[in-house]
Amino acid sequence: MILAVEWPFLITLGAFGAILGSFLNACVFRLPRGVSMIRPPSACPRCGTHIRWYDNVPVFGWLALRGRCRRCREQISPRYPIVEALTALVFILLALRYGATPALMPALLFAWMMLLVTLVDFDARIIPDAITLPGTVLGLAIAWWGPMPFRDAAIGAALGLLLLWGIAHAFDAGDGKASC
Repeated sequence: MILAVEWPFLITLGAFGAILGSFLNACVFRLPRGVSMIRPPSACPRCGTHIRWYDNVPVFGWLALRGRCRRCREQISPRYPIVEALTALVFILLALRYGATPALMPALLFAWMMLLVTLVDFDARIIPDAITLPGTVLGLAIAWWGPMPFRDAAIGAALGLLLLWGIAHAFDAGDGKASC
């Protein structure tokens, strides 16, 4: 069901989604490497030049630089603006679905975390505990006050964690090859 939502709200939420998409790109790169999310600031991987704030504006910064580092002209992956735009689009679609209701914030958070998990897994073939464990706790906290009975949420979280643990254990037992 699509709700009638004011355009300024959608534009603001889309811009917020693009900004979180930019942070998502940093998380996807840094989390598997164990690098801080805050320090050092973003820099060109080739020449090490710090990215200026105006070059780091989601989507537009990449377009203004024509997909290249300002200093060394090394190509910047188009994945950066794609992830930023995709996150903005997902946020807008969720706003159209939920409107400005209490259900919107958990939906946005869940979608952002699922994008993060998907992209980290795609790149590094891991799903870091730094995402799943806080996500589980946060999901249970949201369920405590949400429409779903907490008991059902706790059972679902436990079964999901056991399933993932079982898959990881089967994978490790076979020296990196999934065993059946």
